[in-house]
Amino acid sequence: MKEGLEVTRGIKSVIFCTMDSLYSTLILNNLSDEEYQKIKLIVLSDRYSGRHGSFLNQLFHNFHRSGLNFVIYLSYVFVIHKVLCFFSGRFLTIRQLALSKKIPILETADVNSELLTTQLIKLAPDLIVSCYFDQLFKKSLYSIPRFGTINIHPGPLPNYRGPFPTFWLLSRGEKSSAVTVHRVDDSFDTGDILYLENVSLPNLPTVLSADRIILFKIPVIIKKLLNNEINLTGSVQEPHKAKYYSFPSKNDIRNARRTNLKLFNLKDLVYFTKQ
Repeated sequence: MKEGLEVTRGIKSVIFCTMDSLYSTLILNNLSDEEYQKIKLIVLSDRYSGRHGSFLNQLFHNFHRSGLNFVIYLSYVFVIHKVLCFFSGRFLTIRQLALSKKIPILETADVNSELLTTQLIKLAPDLIVSCYFDQLFKKSLYSIPRFGTINIHPGPLPNYRGPFPTFWLLSRGEKSSAVTVHRVDDSFDTGDILYLENVSLPNLPTVLSADRIILFKIPVIIKKLLNNEINLTGSVQEPHKAKYYSFPSKNDIRNARRTNLKLFNLKDLVYFTKQ
């Protein structure tokens, strides 16, 4: 058996780093007790007291750059879904889930802080898993676990680096995406690729409907990772194929609408809360 597969047999403790969002909520709700038992700490990014600025500052910045529809989209993903969780009863919020599974939560505006670094050294995790996380790890942090730190990126690498890959690939007429598992290094989305699973996206009218298909692949991939089905020996990304995409501008979103691509529709919102 390959060495990369052998080491994963020793994964018994995992730190899960994410943002408190609709996507991470659904991912965590679709893990099994076997995975919950291995998660020793959930690290949540504090989006409103760090480099991003306050909630109102971010609201203004997102509106100025990307327009009202994008602000509504982000509001649903990061805020409104918590209210709908309560009324629908379909799934638990991250904090409710962590409480029910006895998993501690640490919220931080600086993942590289001395406090968190000290705590992780004490926990001595086998692996850090980053998924829908918006902070860059320093080497002093990502090298702490026995088997390093990996990120689960909701898009194909190296072609679609950045925080919003689904919008960009759909706006370019792509009919498929991917979930990419890669090692964390000193930049966003640049580490060695460990695993890539293609995801078909046929004729989807909204970014949120495509995200839904992509994100439900992720719990299965996490299970594969923790059950030694993913080789931890990766391959270097091909730099000539690399492209980084940031958040879309108002003009980008207008151009996408001309091709009948929307960020979301009412059916998307109902699906997430009433399925």
